[in-house]
Amino acid sequence: MVDAANSRFDCIEGNAGLISTDSPDKPVVFWAYYSDYCSGWSLAKCDDGNYYCEYAEACQADIISSLDGSITDGICGSIYFTTEEMFELGKDADHWIYPGPNWDETYENNKKLLNKMKSVKNEQVFDYLGTSQSGWFEQRLAQYYDVLDDFCTIVGTTSIFDRERVFFRNVFTEPIGAMGQCVDPNASLILNDNTNCIPGK
Repeated sequence: MVDAANSRFDCIEGNAGLISTDSPDKPVVFWAYYSDYCSGWSLAKCDDGNYYCEYAEACQADIISSLDGSITDGICGSIYFTTEEMFELGKDADHWIYPGPNWDETYENNKKLLNKMKSVKNEQVFDYLGTSQSGWFEQRLAQYYDVLDDFCTIVGTTSIFDRERVFFRNVFTEPIGAMGQCVDPNASLILNDNTNCIPGK
């Protein structure tokens, strides 16, 4: 099963590389969410080797990364950004992945500014509630190949599979998903997935 998962990941990455050769420009991804607890925006930090930066690279996309947030003395002990700082960094990104459960509330509180962002105008904003918040935290580490497939699907560097995104859902057009019922706890995650990655397609 581990070998199959690794093979699936490598296949998706390889296909993304082939597909990207037809496009002169890499898609730009903004990875950011607002933390109510920390009272600031958390943005991608690729200097720390985070997984989402590796996924962006595998999908032949550029991800906006920054350590220049001005909120550094909060209770969370990390670097956070003001809404204005977040806007300046992400306003021209093609796609926005919002790795948090509170998009609706955040959008309502900042709608005037967020509506000026390219990704929002084009309804290219995705959170991680495709299989609910529980699904994201319970399943994504085992199904990391599906996270990659979702990522590549969003930025347009994946083959057309007969499947829907698993974890990332469009906040404007798709409802919050559910994990579903486990009918066989001994079944393989790979075998239960009807999608096959075919190299070069």
